[in-house]
Amino acid sequence: MATVTVKALGEVSRILGWEDQEVELKGATVEDLLKSVSAPDGNTLHNVLIEQGEFKGGYVISVNGKVITSLETILNPGDRVATMEVVRLFHGG
Repeated sequence: MATVTVKALGEVSRILGWEDQEVELKGATVEDLLKSVSAPDGNTLHNVLIEQGEFKGGYVISVNGKVITSLETILNPGDRVATMEVVRLFHGG
């Protein structure tokens, strides 16, 4: 099995109860990883971040610093996966 580093930022960190963890990957894709990471309440990270096969509007995932758009993105040993909320800034005038 391959090991990847998962970095949970902001709200995702609060949901999981940790910020940084090495995860043994059971599979090869981002979707496989999300299904294997569990929160203390029993939900998987997949349940938290994905809805109807798509990333929920308020979250993004990056692999090695690049934001991804596909759950089928292949992961390799040593990859760094970050999960975070999208922060929207509004400017008034």
